[in-house]
Amino acid sequence: MSFRLPTEHERRAEFAALRRQSSLAAWTRVLELHKVFVDAAEVAFHHGQRNPPADPSFAIYIPVDWMSSVFQAHDALARAVDRLRGGDRGCFKFLGAPGHFSEGMQAIHWWDDMYGREIHMGGPIFPPARSPHWPAIEAAMQACMNAYFELEAVVEPRELDVPAKIESIDQLLDPRLTPSATIFRAFVAQPNLPAVPVMNPPVLVPTGQSTPRTGIYEPVRTNAARSDIRDMVRRWLAREELKIEGIDGCMNYICRDSPAPTIAFPEDDLRKEGRGTMWRLVWADERYGSNGIPADEKTPAAG
Repeated sequence: MSFRLPTEHERRAEFAALRRQSSLAAWTRVLELHKVFVDAAEVAFHHGQRNPPADPSFAIYIPVDWMSSVFQAHDALARAVDRLRGGDRGCFKFLGAPGHFSEGMQAIHWWDDMYGREIHMGGPIFPPARSPHWPAIEAAMQACMNAYFELEAVVEPRELDVPAKIESIDQLLDPRLTPSATIFRAFVAQPNLPAVPVMNPPVLVPTGQSTPRTGIYEPVRTNAARSDIRDMVRRWLAREELKIEGIDGCMNYICRDSPAPTIAFPEDDLRKEGRGTMWRLVWADERYGSNGIPADEKTPAAG
């Protein structure tokens, strides 16, 4: 069986949320919040240089190489935002040319992980937490990570042979299961949302094949055998007419040249292989660069 399919209103909220999550304004906010973290860490770093801890086992609150990695991460995040501003959406990929969002968030995620291991798992001492400036650092970390978690659905995962990130519409609606879906839930709460675009002729990409453009894709059911991805690919390669019979799951943001993923289903085992589907391009992301910033993103509330 499959997960419950989104209603038409939920589809509209999915589209609006993914468009917001992949926007320049949203990622610029993450960069600004990351700068607050960098500044707080730098204050603690200089304080530690001038006033080393009394306990020599702590060495120093923030070692030089740790501070260096924070600066490097911020530079990567700034380059990623610059790439997006120029219309280069390779910044959403996990690897590739320098300047992608996964690279830019590495340091802050590592700090949070190390602090969590000490507090919750009895791990090694995390010296920055002993700094008198730690409350400001921790607050900045949490603010930046919360902003990132609201957007991470559009960041390409490390592994590409796993189901698409957005799996179940019910999980998105449950704040206990998916606290990062706050943007989606905010759009669901709006009574009137624009219709989801329709591309004609449709651009269809079966699981495993390379996607031709970066944008928002929706899994659909076709007249090809639903349980046999080989039949679907064969028909697609032969350019046989594929009739779309309905949607097959949740929309996802997929990068150009990446393999179209599987979609999850409730019976997935721990390997999380998912099952094959056909992805229909709903909207190609061509914002920014020479195309400029869309009018609806130029207001303070836009993302």
